[in-house]
Amino acid sequence: MPAGWSYSAAVSAEHRPELLRFLKTLFPVAEERWLVLGYFASLLTGHRYAKKFLVLMDKRCGNNGKSSLLALMELFFGGDGAYSCRSTKFVSASEELKKHMILDDALLKQLTGGSGILVSGRRFHSNERYSFLWQAGIVLVFNEGDCPQFDPADTAFMERMMVAPMRSKFVGRDEFRRLQVDDEGGMEPWTFEVMYDVNKKFPLWLSVLADVLREHRLDPDEFSRLPQ
Repeated sequence: MPAGWSYSAAVSAEHRPELLRFLKTLFPVAEERWLVLGYFASLLTGHRYAKKFLVLMDKRCGNNGKSSLLALMELFFGGDGAYSCRSTKFVSASEELKKHMILDDALLKQLTGGSGILVSGRRFHSNERYSFLWQAGIVLVFNEGDCPQFDPADTAFMERMMVAPMRSKFVGRDEFRRLQVDDEGGMEPWTFEVMYDVNKKFPLWLSVLADVLREHRLDPDEFSRLPQ
């Protein structure tokens, strides 16, 4: 399925500093930024080869850019929530997971089983059957205190999980200025002024994002050595 945009080397060169600044703000720790970009880079071909799924864990109780990151990736890869179209999807994201929820460990292991598995079923309100090869990468998003339940003794499951903490916090302009001059409380590390209307820049960042992801591509052996 086409993503709906075209690559431009000139546009990439022009907007590269902006995108890199955005990514460094979202993931201020270089190793964690490298892990996230490496995971999304592995999905570029549409043929998933890494037995991994990505967890974005909110460390600051919201306003840390996770929704903006997913919106950018949805625009880049092409997004459609319809399950019937998932045979053509590059990324499947589940947001706002809660601690009372239970992850289906077996299903996640099955869907992250390397080169892809055959998914089949029946469409809602129809007798029509479907089947396709699942190739999408999986991203789970939740707050640190809202980690859904799973079996930590399942070694195979744990080895497929890559956790990227989202440590940044974005606050309004007035709040940011107040924190800058607050002599008592001070400002926590990785607190930034909110990027107003940043989503409007995303269409201009797609070409440079393609270049950045290509620069972060790993081979399957390297992926097997990534930290959990």
